[in-house]
Amino acid sequence: MPEGDPFYLRVLEKLGFNVTRLRWKLFKLEQQRDRLKNNKLVPERLRWLKFRNKICRYCGAINAREERECCRCERPLPSLLGYRFGRLFGFMIPQSAPHAIGAFVVFSAFLFVVNILMQGLGAAMSPDGEVLMLLGGLQINGTTGQFDWWRLMTFGLVHSGIIHIGFNCYAASVLSATTEVHLGPKRTVSLITVSQLGAAFATWFWYYHLYKETVYTVGASGWVSGLLGYAIVYTWAMGPAGATYRRQLTQWAIYILGFGYFMGANNVAHIGGAVAGATVGFIYNRRGRVTKAEVIAWDVVFWGSVVLWVVCIAAQSYYFTQHVGNYDAVE
Repeated sequence: MPEGDPFYLRVLEKLGFNVTRLRWKLFKLEQQRDRLKNNKLVPERLRWLKFRNKICRYCGAINAREERECCRCERPLPSLLGYRFGRLFGFMIPQSAPHAIGAFVVFSAFLFVVNILMQGLGAAMSPDGEVLMLLGGLQINGTTGQFDWWRLMTFGLVHSGIIHIGFNCYAASVLSATTEVHLGPKRTVSLITVSQLGAAFATWFWYYHLYKETVYTVGASGWVSGLLGYAIVYTWAMGPAGATYRRQLTQWAIYILGFGYFMGANNVAHIGGAVAGATVGFIYNRRGRVTKAEVIAWDVVFWGSVVLWVVCIAAQSYYFTQHVGNYDAVE
């Protein structure tokens, strides 16, 4: 193991991850930085800023700068300025990109930034529990079982530090290859919703119904574990071709539970989310022809998921606006 590696690379390598590719990318970035510093070159990924043409986001055709309609697919094109801003801010993302998972990751990052703006940079490592509750964290009273119902969903968007959100976002992006690429955005939203509900129900059942313990929890690892559970079932359906990847995913599951145990995380939510995700995997990947009724059922679950997330986030936003003043008064 090279001595000059960053700390997080050494940690990942000790955990069994193959970091050779990441190490190589870091090396190439360092080379690119040196070239830019010495020669004042434009990075390769930004050279398109000098081009006087526009690339259609739908069919990939090259169009003149003044064209407002694609020469191949005849779809509308933005102005040159709008095109450049669009590429800078990501609307030229490939159609195969994980839009659903990306949306959840972006919203989680947004709440993380809000946390830092409220507390300062110290929140990146050790956020205040009161702020996390303002942002949607879940607390279930062990005596009465009382909690705000909308927190069952919103706690999956709040994180207790940069390491917490970093690992969850990294895992979600990696798992998108065997979830959203296979399921598509709509059914991925349904998978995330079912997994989050599974994590929330498991938390309530274990801590209140069985042990009468007050529990406080935040983090996306519940629905991320649902993605993991789905991916394991999906690779199992692939037969021998998915055996290698399935072993890697199983290692991930063991690492999540191991870290959760030693770090005092909510492993019950991890298991509940994984079971819910695996159940979706068994339903979706079973053998047999897909019926029209099943297609309609998936659409109903998707729109129900969208409504549920919108209502819960709206309730969380209202709670935030009503109580953020009290936090400022304490500060």
